Amino acid sequence: MNCLLDDEKQIKNKITDAQELQFIEFSFETLLAKKSISGSAFAMSTLALFAFKHSWVKEELISHLKDNYSRESKGFQARARQILEQLE
Repeated sequence: MNCLLDDEKQIKNKITDAQELQFIEFSFETLLAKKSISGSAFAMSTLALFAFKHSWVKEELISHLKDNYSRESKGFQARARQILEQLE
């Protein structure tokens, strides 16, 4: 990762477009795998961050969360509510 120093002396990390796409793909795979609530929660949060830059991520994430909300655990539902509030 390249670290850039901006005018305010804060370090900003920069990832490539390819790395960004890998994060998105891995997060969706983790969310769809439904192996653990902690993995799903982290994947939702990660995807929510990328949703501000990529509209298609936002659309897919909202659709998935709404479609699966009633079938998932209380923990999943709690995180999904938080993410949906952020995105809508």
